[in-house]
Amino acid sequence: MIGFVIRLSTEVIFFKKRRLLKWFHSELIVIVDCDESQGELVENILFHHFTLGVAKVK
Repeated sequence: MIGFVIRLSTEVIFFKKRRLLKWFHSELIVIVDCDESQGELVENILFHHFTLGVAKVK
């Protein structure tokens, strides 16, 4: 009985955490330092891998 109660309580706690993290989406910022001639290639590679946005700084 004690094992069942411990297992049930841990499952309830982990289920709540998984449910809260379900709506959490992380963002990642990648800074690439390259020549201007390679900028177009890097941009194409990033968009090929479903990048949401790209910005260029000169």
